[in-house]
This record gives sequence, structure tokens and C-alpha cells, in this order.
Amino acid sequence: MLIVDKLDEAVNSINSATMPFIVKGFVDKVACDAVLVELQNYQLKFRQNERFHGDNWHYLVNKKDIQFTSFSFNSLNSLPSSNLVSMYSKMFDAYTVLGDDIQQDFEFHTQNNLDGRTINPLVFWYPHSIGQFDWHQHPPTWQKFQLLINLTQPTEDYEGGFTHIEMENGSIEVFDNNFEKGDMFCFPYTYWHKVAPIFKGKLGDTSKRVSLLMPLHPRVAVETKLRSKDGVVY
Repeated sequence: MLIVDKLDEAVNSINSATMPFIVKGFVDKVACDAVLVELQNYQLKFRQNERFHGDNWHYLVNKKDIQFTSFSFNSLNSLPSSNLVSMYSKMFDAYTVLGDDIQQDFEFHTQNNLDGRTINPLVFWYPHSIGQFDWHQHPPTWQKFQLLINLTQPTEDYEGGFTHIEMENGSIEVFDNNFEKGDMFCFPYTYWHKVAPIFKGKLGDTSKRVSLLMPLHPRVAVETKLRSKDGVVY
């Protein structure tokens, strides 16, 4: 697994569409903790499948070999005093630095409900013992690579939960305990990948792995996902 200390190191030496890699310390660990507290507050205050602060949601994704809670933040600007906005903004900048050709700037996408390709700010919250996401892949229609930030610390917040990427030659690249709190990883969007089951870490019963991501494609209404009965990720 390729590991770089700064995003700039990856720009000229790594093809994001074909090679997975980790950027260490992409966001501050204190910022990660602040976002986790914010997410926990939303879980306590608002029921699943219930809109809050505009068109924001959290809902259970539950089907064979896939189970986690997903947050969908379609109204980032409606969140009160949110720490999420700056983190997604930094991720947006990383997409452009690494060569994605998304049009307009981050603020434009947060202020407009676009029909075409746009940001889809998500959080995947994998609780211990049941959290996992089996093998899946995505069509190349909208993006060539995916970015994801780890908000939690392996071995502390959870055990297991490694992300596996199947390369074109059939070998498996693994984001393991080297993918720490505040790190960002990048992987080719069309490659098959999975998140292995999450187990208890030192936190015990509150153990979880929490990932922040922002796919770039037209939005699918949350209501459509909920009608699928299992919250399947589109």
C-alpha cells in the first residue's frame, strides 16, 4: 500500500484512477473528534428516516452482508455550526488537485440543488459486530476515483474493518491499521472493494468505524433509497 505524508506528493507520482494510496494526517484528529460528537448528537436527537435541518438524513442500510448507518447531508449549509462543512470542502479541493474535472466550486454545489453531477456528502457509521460492506464496485460513469476519510482510530475505536481493493491483476490491496484517524485514502472507483466486519476495540460496546466520503454523481432522493426497504446505496 502506497503511503504519502502530503497530498502534493501524490499529484505527480500516482495515477488516482489505477492506484490506491493513503494520505497521512489529511485532517486534524481534533476535527475528527468534533465531527464524531456532532454525528452522535444527530443520532440522539433525530430518528432514523427523519429529515433534519433541511434535507439531511440518517438511515439504516441493511441487506445481506451489508449493514451500517448512513448519513446523507444534502443540505450542508442548513446544519447549525457544523464542523462537517470544512471537512467536505477540503475533500472537494483534494478531488480537484488529484485531477477530477468537477465543474464549479464547493460553495456552488452546497448552495444549488443540481440535477446533474454534484457532491453527495455521506458518512458511513459501522457499529461493531454487525458493521460491514461486502464486495461491490461502481460504474465509471461519473468518477474515476473515490476519496474517504477515517474519523476513527483502529484498535482504539474498532478492530478489523479493513478495506480490501481488488486490483486489475487480481491481487488485493488492503487499507489496514495504517489507515488511521484523520487519514484519507484514495482508490479507483471501478475496482471491486469491501469493508471487512468490524469488531470491538478498546472502546468496548461503543466501538465503531466511521468513514466520511463524498461521491460525485447526480443525487438519488433519500426517499427512493428508503422505498427499496434495505437502504441500498446507489
